[in-house]
Order: sequence, then C-alpha cells, then structure tokens
Amino acid sequence: MSGKEPTSEESVKSEPTPEDSGHEDRTHEERARKEKVLHTRIPASLEEEIKRLADALAIPVSNLVRNILQDTVGMVGTVADHVGGVVTGLRDDAKALSNRVVADRDNLRRRWADYQVRQTRAQTDPAPEASGEAVPPAKPAAPPPLDGIFGWQPLTLNIETTCALCALELARGAEAFLGLGDDPKRRIFICPGCLPRA
Repeated sequence: MSGKEPTSEESVKSEPTPEDSGHEDRTHEERARKEKVLHTRIPASLEEEIKRLADALAIPVSNLVRNILQDTVGMVGTVADHVGGVVTGLRDDAKALSNRVVADRDNLRRRWADYQVRQTRAQTDPAPEASGEAVPPAKPAAPPPLDGIFGWQPLTLNIETTCALCALELARGAEAFLGLGDDPKRRIFICPGCLPRA
C-alpha cells in the first residue's frame, strides 16, 4: 500500500499480515484483536487541524486519530454506564424532597388547625379586656374542625388578612384560596404555599 491514504468511500478493510497466509485455524478472538484500517472522508479544514495538532504533539496523524477515537468511544461508554446511577440518585433526591414536602404540609395543617381554634374562640368568647378580667395564657389548641371544608377556591384578595395555616400576612391583591364548606358564613383563607396537594 502506498503512503497516501485513500479517501474514496467509507470502508473498513483488513490489512494483510504475515499471519494471514496459511493459518485458517485461528480463533475468533485472535481475528478480533487484529487492527483494522478505517478510511473516511473528512473536510480539508479538519485534516489541517488534525495535522497541526499531531505536529504539536509530535506524534503521527494516525496515532492521534486512533487515540481520539478510542477516548471518545470509551467516554461514551463510561457516560452510558453512569446514567443509571445518576437516575437512581435523582430518584432518591426526589423521594427525600417529597418526604420533606409531606412533613411541611402536615406541619402547616396543624398550624391551620391551631389558628381555626383561636378564631373560633375569639368569635364565641367575650373579650376578657372588656370585662376587666386578666387574659389567661393560651392553651394548646386542638385541631380545628376542617370536616366541613370540601374544596379551595383560588382568588385575588380585596382585603388584608392572614393565612389560617401559617399566619402569613396576606395583603390586598395577593393570591389566596378560600375554603369552601358546609357553613357559608365560615371564611377561611390560606396562602398558596399552604394549599393541600394530592
């Protein structure tokens, strides 16, 4: 074969070696280990870039191309091998986040219940300040009756209020949710962060 590499069609050819003559009983593994010659067309600009890089590294162009191909194929294989681990890690992170969200939701529900109890007491108990009595310390609140709430209606507030679950100040114009329930006189507002999710 001459020193000039053919650039006609893409092909993979075996260069004849001394072992090829008369040794037909070689195993498949021995044949697979033989090096092959790969011919392909490339743009002139890429050829110039490869030659410049080979000159800078002081290695033959064929060795540089072989090394680049081996590294690229190895890197793709490594990435493919690690994708499963990345997906597993992401799934574990998502599960941990889900658990934190559920815990936060439960905490907010407890706070909402406490607020409802305070609101119910404030509406039913006479104000101790008006009667001159001392204000007793707050007792731990039982969960408010949320049995009557069957849904949440999104709305834009036209009043200032607080979130019934987390006591967040909700200004006029803020997005909030109104609890819809069996008692139409009962008004319960919550912020978007406290909205129960399925």
